[in-house]
Amino acid sequence: MRANLPLAAGSLLSAATAFGTDFDVSEFVSTVASHTPATVGSILSPFAVNVTETYTISATFCRPGHEKPDPKKENTVLIATHGLNFDRTYWDPQLDKETYSFVDWALSQNYSIFYYDRLGTGESEQVSGYVAQLSNQVAILTELTNFGSAISSEVVRKNKKLVDGVILTGFSYNSTHLNGAEFLEAVGGCLTPVDLFASVTTFFHDGYYDTEVARYADDHKAPFAVMELLTGHRGTDALLFSQILSGKYDFPFCMSDCDGVLGNPGASIFSKAKAFKAITLPGRARHQLPHDDYQVI
Repeated sequence: MRANLPLAAGSLLSAATAFGTDFDVSEFVSTVASHTPATVGSILSPFAVNVTETYTISATFCRPGHEKPDPKKENTVLIATHGLNFDRTYWDPQLDKETYSFVDWALSQNYSIFYYDRLGTGESEQVSGYVAQLSNQVAILTELTNFGSAISSEVVRKNKKLVDGVILTGFSYNSTHLNGAEFLEAVGGCLTPVDLFASVTTFFHDGYYDTEVARYADDHKAPFAVMELLTGHRGTDALLFSQILSGKYDFPFCMSDCDGVLGNPGASIFSKAKAFKAITLPGRARHQLPHDDYQVI
């Protein structure tokens, strides 16, 4: 389905300077991966502009086809927001669906699921990478539910009564372990891994993935907006439950070792939640998780 959403997109920030060449992109990745937070602020303009806009968003809603729905689950809808470098097909890849499709797994567990293409990706409206950012992505998701993990976290932070809980996958609030990879500018402020091997470095780990899956993921990658990277991520607090989940070998957030990283400061950020878990999955990196791993959700 497609929906035209008129909304107040909030205060939009802008980059101090646009990319001129891929040399600028290389310097940008180095700066963002720095352990000195002040350097990231130097990339953004100090001026914000309030914007009201209408965006066209493409989404899919599925519900179980069972004749006897589970009464404990029939009123629960899972809302899945894909992360950077992908579109909504991340949740339902057309490759070994019995192993990797989160949509199929959710339906098999009697859950309904809603998933969509974030602004600027897939079949949703295409905008400049200097326009798509946390504020308008959060406004869109809030309107769609009236959640990638940074957007879901911010939606919940601003709208605590909207959901019962949040699960953040491939994510960490601990910025001291951020890492970068090789990217190039795709078009208009959007970035993408430079080739298959940059994708593998970012999303997979040697010995724990099928090369067919890696090639499929690289063939279906979606450029991500530079401003989305710069404008996330903040914490939330009061929920019934919250969970941060990532593979042990997540490279961008954990420098390939998430043990001891996800829970700090995650536990303090979610200190008011009735239940919180930080889970590191052994033998996994950042990309699609097999159905066996969904049992911990």
